[in-house]
Parts: sequence; structure tokens; C-alpha cells
Amino acid sequence: MPTTPVEAIPAGVRRPPASSRARTGVLRGGWTRSGGLVVLVGVLAVVAMASVAYGSKQIPIGTVWDALWHRDDTAADSLIVRTLRVPRTIMGL
Repeated sequence: MPTTPVEAIPAGVRRPPASSRARTGVLRGGWTRSGGLVVLVGVLAVVAMASVAYGSKQIPIGTVWDALWHRDDTAADSLIVRTLRVPRTIMGL
């Protein structure tokens, strides 16, 4: 939306203050960029966790969480998560 130079506005007409002008796009609904960024990072985390959990052998989310934070090289699910699925997810990101 082009703005009108101050010199071109007639003497009796006043522009509304910047705070009362209509917002456009997503900001109209009261969202901020940082709020949207937080939501998108949360969605990315959920999708990444789902990417690690689902495959030809489905592994429960709790088992994936344990495999990520508590290393156990004797458990087959832990090896699948650490050697196959996490690298696949990182390459996808």
C-alpha cells in the first residue's frame, strides 16, 4: 500500500496514528512473529519425533525417547533409533 507524502495531504486532513492503522496478514489476528516461530518449532519437533518413531518397524514414542536420552547398545530398538532413524531424520531436515 503506497503511502502519501506528508506534503500531499490537504491541510484539514489528519492521518490516523500508526498504532490504529489496520494490520495485514497474520498479524491482523494478534499473532506475532515470535509466537508463530514458537508454534512452528513445536510442530517441527513433533514431526521429527514421528519420523524417528514410524518406519517398517514401529517403535513407541516412549522407547524412542529412552533411546535418545539413555544409551543402551544391547536393545534392538535403541540401535534402530540411533543408527538408522536419527540420521535419516537429520538428513531430511
